[in-house]
Amino acid sequence: MALRSDQAKILRRKVVRSAFVRIGVFTLVVALAAVGFTLFLRDSVANFVADNTSRWVSLNSDAQLQHVLRENGLMDTSVALAYADSSLDPLAIPFSGEEYDEELAAIEEMRELGKESASADTSQKADGPTEGAGDVSVFVEGEGENDAEGAPSADNTLLTWEEAQEQQARENYFRAVKNRLHTEDDVLARTVYGCARMAELSESEAATMLEGLYRESQQQALDVWREQDPQQQAQQLSLSLVTPDPVYQVLTDSAGQVQIRDISIYSFIRSLRIPLLLLVLVVGWFVIIWLSLNKSMRYFDDLSEAVAGLLSNRQAKIELPDDLSIVQNELAVIRAQSLADERAAQAAETRKNELVAYLAHDIRTPLTSVLGYLDLLREGRELPRSVQQKYADIAYAKAVRLEDLINEFFEITRYNLSAIPIEREMVNVRFFCQQVAESFFPEAQSRHLEIRVVAGSEMQFFIDPDKLARAIGNIMRNAVAHAEEGTPITLEAVQGEDNATVIAVTNYGREISPEHLKTVFEKFYREDSARSSDSGGTGLGLAITREIVVAHGGIITAASESGRTVFTIVLPYVDRGW
Repeated sequence: MALRSDQAKILRRKVVRSAFVRIGVFTLVVALAAVGFTLFLRDSVANFVADNTSRWVSLNSDAQLQHVLRENGLMDTSVALAYADSSLDPLAIPFSGEEYDEELAAIEEMRELGKESASADTSQKADGPTEGAGDVSVFVEGEGENDAEGAPSADNTLLTWEEAQEQQARENYFRAVKNRLHTEDDVLARTVYGCARMAELSESEAATMLEGLYRESQQQALDVWREQDPQQQAQQLSLSLVTPDPVYQVLTDSAGQVQIRDISIYSFIRSLRIPLLLLVLVVGWFVIIWLSLNKSMRYFDDLSEAVAGLLSNRQAKIELPDDLSIVQNELAVIRAQSLADERAAQAAETRKNELVAYLAHDIRTPLTSVLGYLDLLREGRELPRSVQQKYADIAYAKAVRLEDLINEFFEITRYNLSAIPIEREMVNVRFFCQQVAESFFPEAQSRHLEIRVVAGSEMQFFIDPDKLARAIGNIMRNAVAHAEEGTPITLEAVQGEDNATVIAVTNYGREISPEHLKTVFEKFYREDSARSSDSGGTGLGLAITREIVVAHGGIITAASESGRTVFTIVLPYVDRGW
């Protein structure tokens, strides 16, 4: 059936194609989203996650800075500390002998170091000092927000200030130095300040020198930190270990300061990118497959609703989705066939009920006649013998008629029209037709009818002779009953296509209407004119004939036009293999 083949294939292809298309589109969208995220949002999202799961910590390098200053002769210089706290010119400080020469050499060394640093890193001078480094400087040119009266002249020479102004300038410079060196060590700041004063360095030269020294100290501190184990690294940064194997991010800013943060949480989240992408794809595919299966299950819901509606109201219109058009057509055919079968069953039931009434009438009529004539014979013993013979013959004829009616009535239960047993044998066609015709000669002669048999003497067919004789006999009985007096009845057998045997019974009389031809082979069918005649049967004769012909694998048709009625039986050739 189309329901099991074409419709199932169509639905399967549609559901599978829809699922694959949706999966393909979903996968493409996810891939494009991943590419777009990588190109446009990854950095910002990564920074957001890292900033919210970690914090930057500056690497302390005070010990390394003191070591660098000491290597450059800037840490153990007592003159620098004294000069940082004095308002006198360095030449006015009473030094003598070897100590004085050493201090002057240290000052000259610091001056040369500052000048070399300034000339070696000209690009960093353009950046200027970090925040706080330029708030107040003793060496700035011109006036500023934090400058005091008596600032040094444009030639950057060291001048003598009044005590209050010089003290404020020194404190501002100390803060600038501590900001530049990222330290809170006052002694370290005062030493660098004093050395810078004695070396007569300008602001940019001092900033360059300090930046170079600080960069070197930060790099040394970073090297020392990297050589430590994770626990020591976390302790130095005052951080708590998130994982046994932390992941650190190291950043060096333009001022040379090293900042470190633990990005273990960010790295863990970042490692989930591929698994999360695969999870999204798998979940999406699962949802798409589930939706596709759910849609296919809705087809069954629609189909069950349509079948339930068809059972409750066969006249209702069957409405199904376009995808179930084949099923809709199939159900429409089933409904039409069911309605036709129902109407046929109702018509058969009506005809059967009518038949019972007709049989009761037909049986009562001959029975009444038999009883009447027998009663006359019983009471009229003095009647002439000829009259008694006449009454006896009439009673006998009515009894025979009654027997025929009862025999036909029992055909209703004796025949199972859907399973008639067939026992075949080879039979001569001409001989068979003559035997069937001879049984109707007496009745035909009484009505002045001529029965003609036309068949080849060599023709044979493989049939059940008893069953087929019964089938053709029913047709002949109707032909004799309905033919006009003096007309011929022809029983003809010829060879048809594919060696089939064609048997036709032709009679002339009142024709059968087209409406009756459609139902003439149905059970309990009787033409209206047969209901009031003694020749009317039960309405099973032609139905039994059709079933016998079908059991032989043949077909039977009827045609009636211009008073000529022909019943044609076509029996296929049976190849017995020899």
